[in-house]
Amino acid sequence: MQRTVRRRAAAAAAFLSVVAWACTGGGEATPDATVGGPATAPGELTGLEGGTLRVGLGIFIGPQIERPNFLDPQAPLSAASGSREFLRCCLTRTLLSYTGRPTADGGTVLHPDLATALPEISDDGLTWTFHLKEGIYYAPPLADVEITAPDIVRALERTATPSIATEEYVAVYEPIEGIREFADGEASTISGLETPDPYTLRVHLTEVSNDLGYRFALPATAPIPPSPADPSARFGAAEGHDDGYGRFLVSSGPYMIEGSEDLDPSLPPEEQQPVSGLVKGESLTLVRNPSWSRESDQLRKAYVDRIEFRVVRWRQGWRAVEQGSLDLMFDGAPPPQLLERYQSDPELRDRVFREVCNFVQFASMRLTAPPFDDVHVRRAVNYALDEEETAELYSSVLWGGFGFIRFAPTTHIAPDSAEAALLAGWDPYPHDLAKAREEMARSRYDTDGDGLCDNPSCRRVLTLETSFGPEPQVDVAWEEAFAAIGITLDIRRLPLGRLAERMSDPADPARLTLAPWWEAEYPSPAPLFTSAFDAAGIDAFPDTNFSLLGVRQNQLAAWGYPVTSVPSVSSKIDQCTALIGPAQQQCWAELDQLLMLEIVPAIPYAVAEEIRIVSDRVTRFSVDQPFGGVAALDQIALAQG
Repeated sequence: MQRTVRRRAAAAAAFLSVVAWACTGGGEATPDATVGGPATAPGELTGLEGGTLRVGLGIFIGPQIERPNFLDPQAPLSAASGSREFLRCCLTRTLLSYTGRPTADGGTVLHPDLATALPEISDDGLTWTFHLKEGIYYAPPLADVEITAPDIVRALERTATPSIATEEYVAVYEPIEGIREFADGEASTISGLETPDPYTLRVHLTEVSNDLGYRFALPATAPIPPSPADPSARFGAAEGHDDGYGRFLVSSGPYMIEGSEDLDPSLPPEEQQPVSGLVKGESLTLVRNPSWSRESDQLRKAYVDRIEFRVVRWRQGWRAVEQGSLDLMFDGAPPPQLLERYQSDPELRDRVFREVCNFVQFASMRLTAPPFDDVHVRRAVNYALDEEETAELYSSVLWGGFGFIRFAPTTHIAPDSAEAALLAGWDPYPHDLAKAREEMARSRYDTDGDGLCDNPSCRRVLTLETSFGPEPQVDVAWEEAFAAIGITLDIRRLPLGRLAERMSDPADPARLTLAPWWEAEYPSPAPLFTSAFDAAGIDAFPDTNFSLLGVRQNQLAAWGYPVTSVPSVSSKIDQCTALIGPAQQQCWAELDQLLMLEIVPAIPYAVAEEIRIVSDRVTRFSVDQPFGGVAALDQIALAQG
């Protein structure tokens, strides 16, 4: 049962995401005592409250604001990448959440939010019990409605309705007993959700899923109030808004969308008017939620009184930040010339913030076919590739040419944010051509020991890449790196759909793909490792486990491969998934090291990096690492007066 559900959950990995959605802004402060600062006691005034934060929405989020489901907590994962921070920081609360800090400052650690404490977990790991804080109320127009446990159930039922959240979100919560039956229309309720009293939620699981806490920190579990018109309505105030509850959202966070007090959920859905503060394609305005208090929320500082977002063009937005009419751009990278000027000026460099995202790129090698069926070849190509040059080349094309995003080099498979930075700075394969040739000389494909492959399998190695993204000029970096150890590549660029088809075919003649890109939806590498490096992923999601790690002997024969066995890490994955908290993070880091040192199925080379330049009014700044390294809007403070 554990492996069956885990295969399905791998759908949430978004393994072949498009680079544009890798992350949507933010950055970690350069050393500056005014940034971040000590935590304040509940309800304590800091002297930093007030003001209007002005934020530009550019190349990524600008188009999203056009969508009807923008700001809908149950919108599909792939459609909600830009709005998750707006929900986490400002508009919704969940049972558990984060502090809006980078990984190094504990930003990926779960804390109670609506819950009074971390959940109670039964000895067998199959029952999780959450206790909700009492006396927390929704924003207007339902300011007299208290948040209770059935509101969480209502949100999960809406999440498990495929016509609203789609199958990928159903897969995230599939370990909950009965959620599959509910999603398939075979049950009218989710049997694994129990509310013995208004302030207790008991969750029954079909298998041990020790990353469940992270899933309960996603906006999909944010409470939905009952409908004042029909208390029996399954989706409460969201009833009838299947195409976009975000325009009718009743807030539970420190802010609400301007005009929320004028919502009238007592009317039939077709007669309700959406909030005035969300103008499709143009702007979004958030104002304080009068129901929210610092006494009940120790995670969100909510310094500013008002946040105004407006859609702007890329260069226009950065010009506005430089001139002071915007405080920051939420998404997109600054023009290279602007960044260089700010970083080189001592009076401006403290306004530059950088942070790597949860988005990694790696090339995947097929372990079942020559020359990559030899671990020495796989190690050799890792030494041969210069990650710094490759990341910079990708940056120059995607950043300099389109204003998308920058890349920094990475040296292992999972992003640091998903492993509590336990492997930060660890580099098992620094670029070293001599070591690359030493490894190649140890392989059976170098018969004369000169460090160059002399086997025909190293000629014109069929390599797959997406036609979206970097220009073909980056192919040269790959070709030169492999040529240095005697391997020539035949790179084929394909549209995403066709690429996925080719990668899904285990008998495809391709032996290398440069396409795998993965973004952590929450700070755990479990979806990555279970989908890309577990034997179960071969059957359920073959395009993710391109390396065919863990493939069975009968499958090898059926697909025509000459090898008779391939390594497996499934037992280590099972070990990690049975753990919880720091022990699980340590286990995932050990698995990452095992993969990189002993098996070497991939060549990690880049992690997305976000860079923010802020106006001189910004006195405190932080990032929300679990949601992609984006600017944590609730942690930003402005100069007063």
